Amino acid sequence: MPTATPSPGLRPDPEIDSRPVLRLEDLEAMAIKNNPTLAQADAGVRAAEGRRRQASLFPNPIVGYFGEELSFRAAGETSEHGVFVEQMIPLGGKLSKSRRIFAREKEQAQSLAETQRLRVLNSIRMLYYEALGAQRLIELRSDLSRLANEAVKITRELYNVGQADRPDQLEIEIEAERAEIDLLRAQNDREPVWRALAAMVNNPELKPARLVGNLEQVGTAFDQEAIILTLLRDSPEIRTAQAGVERARAVLSRARAERIPDLF
Repeated sequence: MPTATPSPGLRPDPEIDSRPVLRLEDLEAMAIKNNPTLAQADAGVRAAEGRRRQASLFPNPIVGYFGEELSFRAAGETSEHGVFVEQMIPLGGKLSKSRRIFAREKEQAQSLAETQRLRVLNSIRMLYYEALGAQRLIELRSDLSRLANEAVKITRELYNVGQADRPDQLEIEIEAERAEIDLLRAQNDREPVWRALAAMVNNPELKPARLVGNLEQVGTAFDQEAIILTLLRDSPEIRTAQAGVERARAVLSRARAERIPDLF
């Protein structure tokens, strides 16, 4: 990644400018790779797949050994030994019905994982633009502070040659101090945003860096009807609810099959 280059006229921040420039895509990739909630959601999908595969299998058979009259036998008499195997065979399509239940559970887990992925990406994007706004505010405050300090120097020179009054000089110095305080406040306001970003990407070592972006770009015009249609068609939360309905139907079908006895 390229290192940051401060904008012309701004006071450089060596600590921040020495760090790699970050884009929104970089932060999204970090979150997808490291966010623990996404790993948890993926584990839920794998667990649901394991339950689905297990539901399609026959119950484990029971194999055993037995022996009778092993002691206190008369001479020449023998004891009785044997082995046995037991297997329960579900009838009435119970296995296929159970498999459908857990297949719907897997669909729910996949939809929940997609929902969480979108939540993480949405949070990253909101924090990114909030951090970008904080960066822009710091740049503006830095520029104002620089101009105020230059005004102080000019006023002092004018005061020394008798072309400015002492109150004018003091007023300009006060404005310069206010600009410096505003700059420090803007820098402090940036810290919580970056801490939140570090938490979302699960990287405590993430420090404020220069972001690539432009807040002045014209926003995209949204078509409300198209957005609603897209949500109804593609929303993972709706797919989760639909999978829940299908799972409930599968559970009902499986319960009805219980009236058919199994073969043992």
